[in-house]
Amino acid sequence: MQDNNLAQNSKNEVNPHYISKFAEYLKKGATSKIIYLLKELLTHIKAVCLECESDRIRCILKPMCGKSRPYLSIRLELGYRIEELPQFCLKQHLNYFSNFLKGKVKGRVFKDVKITISQLLMVLDEIKPLSIYIPPLDQNEEIFKIILNIVKTIIPEAEIYPGNEHSYISVFGTLIHINLKSGMVNLNPSDEPITSPDELKKLIEIYSKIYNIKVDIIEEIYGFWYLDFFIKKIESEKSLEKKEMDMLRAARRKLEAHSNYATFSIIEDELHCIVDIPAPGKNDVIKMLDPELINTFFKIIKDYLGILKKSVEKNS
Repeated sequence: MQDNNLAQNSKNEVNPHYISKFAEYLKKGATSKIIYLLKELLTHIKAVCLECESDRIRCILKPMCGKSRPYLSIRLELGYRIEELPQFCLKQHLNYFSNFLKGKVKGRVFKDVKITISQLLMVLDEIKPLSIYIPPLDQNEEIFKIILNIVKTIIPEAEIYPGNEHSYISVFGTLIHINLKSGMVNLNPSDEPITSPDELKKLIEIYSKIYNIKVDIIEEIYGFWYLDFFIKKIESEKSLEKKEMDMLRAARRKLEAHSNYATFSIIEDELHCIVDIPAPGKNDVIKMLDPELINTFFKIIKDYLGILKKSVEKNS
């Protein structure tokens, strides 16, 4: 039975090549066919939402579009009015965000849980009533300061990473991305494309601090950017041992599964790891630059450093 299910799922999967071709097709502009396809898509989303909400237990425990409720997020990003949204689903969505900020979400946090800035303010007000004046939402800087102050009051250990357009808050080891331009808030950003150099640099700064790994960004060369991770100092004229070389090869294979190029190099008595990433803002649907990819590189390097440290301690 399980084999049959796997075979059926395989048949239903869309070849990534066709997804890429379809994305190129959409870039041609608002032709009648594209408008037709978009209408069909939005009609499908609405129909799925209606069916999902017809069974409230299912809507709570296993929403038809996925745990992070991506169909709801899409409608929020498109600017649907509150009364046009599935109300029960929206309530569960906001409850999840609220429970996360209260520290009640146990285990792995859902990816890309999106709400608007005004909804975040509403959630924060329910947790800790706001006895302050809230300026219009187009006053980005003031709004962000208010959000930061309230979050720090609720969660004193929260780390704040302000930016011009993209700002982040690290709470319970999970990031919250606040996009002041779009007015959207994203809990645990993972699959959302990184669209600008500033956004990329801000994420690198954050992950570098979280993982305590020094990394430099090598800006665009032939369409790619590179991350240069500092691994460790090496004694002058001393070569790496075979066991360490084997660990480097294993780490490189893991990195190459997510990049076109990955290498370990000794530069002026320092061991570095260099990996390539797509240029921000020039993503395609097959090779996407997103927070999940950046986080994956840091995790692989961190795991390697942990294994290396244990090896050194064992031999000392």
